[in-house]
Amino acid sequence: MIAWHNARLVDARRNPGRHTPDGVAEWRTARDQAVDDLNRLETTHPDETVQIALTYAARLMELQAT
Repeated sequence: MIAWHNARLVDARRNPGRHTPDGVAEWRTARDQAVDDLNRLETTHPDETVQIALTYAARLMELQAT
């Protein structure tokens, strides 16, 4: 997920005006959340780890479908 968002952010920097500012802001926020969640995995309870993994698997499937 982090790589997916980073790729979109790089494209937005390379092609100004191609993406809406709101879309870029959403990608940045989602990327930052993914980084935070990745860091949380080191100390979280196993049940929460499963929930985070399921959430990101669903998000990735949704993004790949678009």
